Amino acid sequence: MNQTLDDQLAALKQAAQAQTATYRSSRDQLHQAIVDAYLWWRAADGQKGYLDAAYKAASLKTRKRGNSPNFYPLVRLVWDIDIKKQAATVSNWARSLLALHEEHTNRPHLYTANARADLINFIKDEGGLGALRGDQNMTPEQLEAEERDGLAEERRGRPQATAPAAESVLSKKLVSAIAAPAQATIASLPTAHADANNLVVMLGRRNANGQVEVIGTNSDAALVNAALDACTQLSRSAVTPSLRLIAEALEPHALPARLEKYRKRFFDDSEVEREVTTKDENGNDVKKTENVKQATRLRYRPATNDFLVSKALTEASLVTYVRPHKQFEGVDAEAILRGEDRSWIERELLNQEKLSLYTAEPDFGLKPEPTKTLTRFALQLNDAATKHERKLYFYSKGSVPKETNTHPAVADPAALVFDWRIDATVQWLREFDALCATPYVDKIRGFFDKAQFQSLLLNISATELELAYWWDAKEKGYAESYKLPYTAGTALTAQAADYSFTANARDLALVFATLPSLPITSQHVSIQGNANVLRVSYTTDLAEYETYIPAADTAGKRDVTVFTPYGG
Repeated sequence: MNQTLDDQLAALKQAAQAQTATYRSSRDQLHQAIVDAYLWWRAADGQKGYLDAAYKAASLKTRKRGNSPNFYPLVRLVWDIDIKKQAATVSNWARSLLALHEEHTNRPHLYTANARADLINFIKDEGGLGALRGDQNMTPEQLEAEERDGLAEERRGRPQATAPAAESVLSKKLVSAIAAPAQATIASLPTAHADANNLVVMLGRRNANGQVEVIGTNSDAALVNAALDACTQLSRSAVTPSLRLIAEALEPHALPARLEKYRKRFFDDSEVEREVTTKDENGNDVKKTENVKQATRLRYRPATNDFLVSKALTEASLVTYVRPHKQFEGVDAEAILRGEDRSWIERELLNQEKLSLYTAEPDFGLKPEPTKTLTRFALQLNDAATKHERKLYFYSKGSVPKETNTHPAVADPAALVFDWRIDATVQWLREFDALCATPYVDKIRGFFDKAQFQSLLLNISATELELAYWWDAKEKGYAESYKLPYTAGTALTAQAADYSFTANARDLALVFATLPSLPITSQHVSIQGNANVLRVSYTTDLAEYETYIPAADTAGKRDVTVFTPYGG
């Protein structure tokens, strides 16, 4: 085995030397070299004493650190880098290796089939090595201190998905904005200087009469690009139906881009525990238990030709049924979307608006792609502009652990009786988002984990809808609220004059933040409620959608009355 590792190390060194000379213009080759070095390290680390002997033979000093592996000597061993000249390179590549290790350690099930290809794909999907760590200039002394003491946790691991939209997205938005119909027209404003595309950014102020007063303009390119990114949306009409259907099924459950920085506050621990193994400072295995976090599951059910989306490891959560207008083809067993692919769809395709950049195959369904151990289906994606290819994988329900993939469904949707119903136009929902939901989010930001912000109250009257928040435990009431009267085309149907509905804030906020941007084709969005659940129904050109929001108490504890576990 040691001779094999020696031979592999020699091959690694040879490949690394060829790569180093051209890495600035060969990013993909660097990605491959980093992954190959990491996989070699995993094999070498399994041979007791081998790495220490290899470092000693190369006259490399190794320094003790905490629980994390020390990849600094590995970089110097494989690439033979002079730290007096390239200390920053050693630091950057060592931290990239550490990020790969944390990804592989935290999600080992994702890398059982083809670890090399999947890890290379992970680097590309995350935006390259630079997205995993920040480049910096440092001295050899700083490098030694960093290697010995480690880095702050927030500088390692999976990066936050807050990068600006890709240039290709921005270019498409520019073309779309130039041709887009106007929402309003200002009669004359001679001081508003526009750029070469006749675009201008304006700062407005809403007055007491609801009119928008322009108080400043600018055509700076950076401001125009920021406005394009924030204020425009790309049409999804040309997106391959199979891909668009999956993305839009997830959308009511996905964290909106404006809440991305608060992601950690949106996902609770479940009661399910698992055993994990880490290493102490002496390299010994240390076992501990941790609670598995709740996570969204998307399941296609061929028997009923629908998608069921809800959160695993909980008794009640948002539940969405998506019923395509025609049969979703190629799937002969219930199939569950791989968690890593679901996260990528949310992070890249929805939040960074890259959905319209990809084509998919097949057009309306999945292709069987079994392995020796797993039954699975796949959707092939391709971004022609960047030549990026990726497959979205669905696993047969029999291939995944039952205890972590059972998720809630509505016990009997047809038996539900609702007390009230609002038939809302999409335009009214956009106004509700602008005047109620967005100010609410801006005010409390991501503090959904604070006691006073864990619930939201909808007050439904004959003339308006009120969003109340900021629970005052002492006064037993909500301290703040926003209201919007019903406008033309939006109306309430109810047996009594007034109703109220309390929900977990993270459920209600997600759904109402999503509705205004969906490509809804039905004349109305139906919002119905009773004491236990609220149902939101609408139609697109691809499917019929129903999302169920469980009622909750003022502490955000969800009502489980109408829900039942589904899975197995």
